[in-house]
Parts: sequence; C-alpha cells; structure tokens
Amino acid sequence: GYVLATPVLVGLTDRIDAKYIYIFVAATAELEQLRQTVSALRDALEEERESGQARVSEARIESAARIQQLQETVQSVRDELEQERGRGHDKLQEERSVALGEAGQLKDAAQAIRVEMELQRQAQQKALQDDAVRHRDEMDELKSTIAALRAQLERETADA
Repeated sequence: GYVLATPVLVGLTDRIDAKYIYIFVAATAELEQLRQTVSALRDALEEERESGQARVSEARIESAARIQQLQETVQSVRDELEQERGRGHDKLQEERSVALGEAGQLKDAAQAIRVEMELQRQAQQKALQDDAVRHRDEMDELKSTIAALRAQLERETADA
C-alpha cells in the first residue's frame, strides 16, 4: 500500500498543501485502526457469549447429575419400602414419610436449580446487551468525531 500510495500522495502535494494530505492520511489510518478495534471487540463479545453459554451448559449438566443422584436415592428408599412391607405398618409409614420428605426436597432442589440457571442466563444476557449498547454509543461518538474532522479538513482544503 505504501509503495502505491506514495507517488499519488506526493503528486497531490502540487495542488493541495501537504499538511492537509497528512491530516487526511492520518484520519484514514485512524479509521482503519477503529475498524480493527471494533472487529476485535465484536470477536471478544462473541467469545464471551460462547463462554457464558458453556458455563450454563456445565451448570445444567451438573444439575442433571444431581437430580439423577437424588432420584436414585428416592428409588432406593422406595425399593427398601417394598422390602419392609411385611415388617409392620408403623415402620412402613415412617419410611414413607421420609421418602416423601426427600421427594419434596428433590422437587425444591430442582426448582432452585432451575431458578438459579435462569437468573444466570438473564444476568449474562443483560451484560451482553449492556456491552453492546456501550460499544454502539462509543461507535456513534467516534463517527461524530470523524465527521467533524472530515468537515474541518474540507473547510481547510476549500480555504487553501
């Protein structure tokens, strides 16, 4: 790019003051840097989004494993209850109460896990939305600055 641009830019200095050409080239370089920065920010946001989804998936897997374990415990208690049926009605009632209590705890734990996962998902989504808004505002501000610099360059070029 430099090899091709140098003869053109040097040739332009015959008609346009060199400082204006320099300002234009510097502004163009800044625009390219801004484009690269925005691209890097988009890549980082995408990585963060994927990372957040991976964390939610891990939490779901852990939750599913915990629920499976608790279900196995309940099934084990139910199996034991079946074996104990012949041992007496009072003992059976007591074990049944324990099993029902554990089943209630399972339901409560599963619900708590669902709520926690949803809150995590909402928090991650909110953070991503906030980042996007902030980056959009920064882009708008940079666009305004660039437009002002272009207008100033055009005025100075017209005055020269």
